[in-house]
Amino acid sequence: MVKKAKQTKVALSTYTKKTEFWLGLATIFVVAAIGGVFAFRNAGTAQDLKANTALVTSVTPVNTIAPTPTTMLKQVTKLANTSGVYTEVVLEGDNFWKISVRACGIGNYYRSIQAYNGYTDAETLHSGDVLTIVCQE
Repeated sequence: MVKKAKQTKVALSTYTKKTEFWLGLATIFVVAAIGGVFAFRNAGTAQDLKANTALVTSVTPVNTIAPTPTTMLKQVTKLANTSGVYTEVVLEGDNFWKISVRACGIGNYYRSIQAYNGYTDAETLHSGDVLTIVCQE
């Protein structure tokens, strides 16, 4: 047989006579007031919100390049090439780091691409050069 706990009713006046009750209540009001001040301070007016919305909707993304058929074909060729060795044509302004990032996904392979193709550190690439790409160190 389970004994039931004896329930006692305590009057609210018992709690209001304790100092802890009033300190807790005061703390709740202070925290609510501070939260309200910050919420209203950061809310701004309707005109501010309208202006901010206009700014957000008028921003155009930076460096977004729509994939072209040529780019997509290069990606497919990279995925289809299981040997890990393929060729890349040097574009104007390219260096070994950029080619490594474009071909291998990271620039860390630039030295191996440079060495594999017989280039020294002092030699520069020219637009139209054809490089053999190996993404290994």
